[in-house]
Amino acid sequence: MGWFFGILLNIGLSLLVGKWASSKGRNGLLWFLFAVVTTPLISSLALLVVGDRQKYLDY
Repeated sequence: MGWFFGILLNIGLSLLVGKWASSKGRNGLLWFLFAVVTTPLISSLALLVVGDRQKYLDY
């Protein structure tokens, strides 16, 4: 039963990472999949490093 909660928590946090990536102008689906394959923590840190895409498009 504990593994089931872990899987649900991982998917839920991965959804939040995808939504956050989408709000930064990134592809939310790809970031969601990246979070599922790695971990939401690693993908969140990677998203912080790559930054906001919209900021670079406004010249």
